[in-house]
Amino acid sequence: MVFVLPVLAAGVGCGGDDDDDDHGEAASDDDAEDDDTADDDAPDDDSSGGDEARVYRVGDDIVLRNRQVMVRYHLSTGRFDIRGADGETVVENAETRAQSNVLLPIKVWRSSEKPLIDWSTDDVVNNLGRGKALEVLRGEPGETPDLAQRFEVLDDDSIVLTSARVLNDTGEQVNVGSIYTMYADGDGGAFYFGAPEDIRVLSNGALNYLEFITPIFAGIGPAHSNWSALVHNRATGGNLVVGSLSNAIAQSIMYYAPGDGVRHVLHVDCQYDPSKHVADGGELASEVTMFDLQGDTPFDALEAYADRIKTWNEIVLWNERHPDKGVPAGWNSWSGSKYSGGYGTGIDEDIIVANMDFADDQLRRWGFDLFPIDDGWEVHIGDWQVNKSRFPDHGEMNGIEWLLRRAKDRGFRPGLWIEATLADKDAQILVDHPEYFADPLWGGLLDQDERALDLTDPVALAYLKDMIATVKSWGIEWLKFDFGYRAVLSQGWHENATRGEFYRNGTQAIREAVGDDVFFLNVAIVGWNYGLVDAVRLTLDTMPAWDGENPSDPFGNQGLKPMYRDVARRYYLHNRTFINHPDLIFFRAHIDESISPLSLNESAAFATAVAMQGGIVKLGDKLVDLSGDAVDVVRRLLPVHGEAGRPLDMLEREFPEVWSLPIPEFDEPYHILGLFNWGMNRDLTTLPYAPLADAERTVSVSLDEAGLDPDADYHAYEFWTESYLGTVSGEVSMNIPARHARVVALREKLDRPQFLGTNRHVLGGVEVIDEIAWDAEAKTLTGTQEASVGTEHAPFAFHLAFFAPDGYEFDDVAIDAPNGLAILDLDTDEEPADGGAVVHVAFTVEDLDGEEIGDTFEDLTWTLSFQ
Repeated sequence: MVFVLPVLAAGVGCGGDDDDDDHGEAASDDDAEDDDTADDDAPDDDSSGGDEARVYRVGDDIVLRNRQVMVRYHLSTGRFDIRGADGETVVENAETRAQSNVLLPIKVWRSSEKPLIDWSTDDVVNNLGRGKALEVLRGEPGETPDLAQRFEVLDDDSIVLTSARVLNDTGEQVNVGSIYTMYADGDGGAFYFGAPEDIRVLSNGALNYLEFITPIFAGIGPAHSNWSALVHNRATGGNLVVGSLSNAIAQSIMYYAPGDGVRHVLHVDCQYDPSKHVADGGELASEVTMFDLQGDTPFDALEAYADRIKTWNEIVLWNERHPDKGVPAGWNSWSGSKYSGGYGTGIDEDIIVANMDFADDQLRRWGFDLFPIDDGWEVHIGDWQVNKSRFPDHGEMNGIEWLLRRAKDRGFRPGLWIEATLADKDAQILVDHPEYFADPLWGGLLDQDERALDLTDPVALAYLKDMIATVKSWGIEWLKFDFGYRAVLSQGWHENATRGEFYRNGTQAIREAVGDDVFFLNVAIVGWNYGLVDAVRLTLDTMPAWDGENPSDPFGNQGLKPMYRDVARRYYLHNRTFINHPDLIFFRAHIDESISPLSLNESAAFATAVAMQGGIVKLGDKLVDLSGDAVDVVRRLLPVHGEAGRPLDMLEREFPEVWSLPIPEFDEPYHILGLFNWGMNRDLTTLPYAPLADAERTVSVSLDEAGLDPDADYHAYEFWTESYLGTVSGEVSMNIPARHARVVALREKLDRPQFLGTNRHVLGGVEVIDEIAWDAEAKTLTGTQEASVGTEHAPFAFHLAFFAPDGYEFDDVAIDAPNGLAILDLDTDEEPADGGAVVHVAFTVEDLDGEEIGDTFEDLTWTLSFQ
């Protein structure tokens, strides 16, 4: 973890001097070393010709800036402004605040009410770059705590970093519940970002610890967001990301509200719950807030923010540590709980073996490589011994260890679920070691059935580590840590800590116990997991319900569409902070007959969206009940590509309908467009948000918006219908039935034969086609690809499509398969098309030797000849 903590430069005095240090000159300063105007106040004031950060004084103000951003601190008032590259003020007369409690601020300390003590500057070197810093200290020794605020501007960067400290010199302990690094509200404070009806605010979770929903708020009302927020102006195209870079102690909250005309409210609050006790002579530092105005698009802004989180926290992603293992794909034995028709906790050895064998037969070789055992294996929540009545011992191995070994032998990554920080009220551990556990919050007023480990107690943490080490010794390569967020709803801890510190203590202990070679999945909470886990499930559980189990409940509605919406709005975190987990894909019906059964096209649409997001692919059905058609859909998502596309209409549709994903690493680079019709939707460009009917509609996307050359010609091939759409330029537009998906591969038109698409992988061939090469002299197009073998339950025949432009006539195709494989039913067909013909090649692969345990598919090579 890296913090920007104030470091005062040696020998730098307070304001008012007139030397040539970093303070610059007095009010009449027109020193050419610093500027080229008499008042040092022009937006383009920078005679250096570069974009280095610098600090100078203008009368009673201190200016910290480069060419892209400016902070202007008013020494006389204790307030500050932030301006963008165009010189326009975005934040005006904001102040720093601290208060003694989060909900009931009995005591409030404001920078605008404290006299100036000192100000200083220093050079900055942090994980994001180099630059300059300004720190201002305000207060009255002995009266109330002092407030120090630090600003940093980096060379050649558009961000402002700011943090604040509460310094206690009152002679007694004080409590701090919040530190506002930015409070632009009242007393002249304002946030300017245009007319409220043009503003949309994308949240990053909006319900504190239960942050599974991510609303997009219209600017005509207030907006509340955890960790970060994107503010977008539809009329101007302007984008602001304001968010925390560090989340070690506090929970950062962003708050927007419309004000008078274009003068709005903006708060950035670091909340300490429970309040931190700051002893006399001590201090408390806020988290570091980033303020960035320069994203060309909302997507650029969000992705840059996530990249900075990664860099700031020195996050090394799973794929960076284990590039050979990739993003997992597998099963969840919970299967949506028994209340929705899944197994829930009702699992035993026979059930696990049967589903493991089905997965091995039907899916594993296609890229289905994860096999975890979920809740139901343990004696009790908290008593993490194997339930031998369900999972009997096998010789010297317990039943779970034996199953994990069995999965490993078959080529799966074996995994296990655990609710590691909680204990059921009937657990023996509560009898044996009650001292390990915290008290229920508010004396059990919330009617908790479980007790939480005291994650501030070194003894309890040692127990947690030992317990996880034991589970790891059984052979896990995946660990799912569930319900950690429930543990924060406790009290009576060993030490004064915030819920963030408490949560991270436990998560850090688990990370240390499992090491870097076990894939560590956590379920919530987003910001407190940065730098600790490999993946986060970002939503509530999905359920086998299209519009959700309770469509009228915006906070507790679980289903495919609600979960898709909320993960899509956090797409930018994927492969930057951790791997996103959009939870389970379902094909079965819900046990509640009032909920319409899922159709195959609905399940395929959700599965397609999972593929477009690049995150974990996981099935929620009883595998042994999967139809051949369902198996066929799942196979086409595998192996997981692992890169996230952009939901281009995320700020225009409640359920984004257009995704853009470049595939640059393919031998013939191409671009994927995911086009969706989710049925009932809402238009977020209107006020109020207007409903869109559950009917066929046209979905369009500009190639320029997708990052493609709008003037170029592209071959368009649709995956699910296996249709050549012709040559497109400028825009792609399709009529799509309600509750269906379409995936269009765009390949820039060449003047020779080229590959168009395959039915093997939904993303157009990546992950399954290793190599494509054109031999101009021989007039042959050659490709090496996975030789996938279907099954009796779910047969599979390859369909490949190629374009032969005028001047090239298709002659023949030859397929070279390794020993033990046979190519059957090879067939070709030609379809006339503008400017040439589409050549279709079909065949199946038979495994003559039969599958061995742990086998993988080999490669075959096809060669098309042309005249």
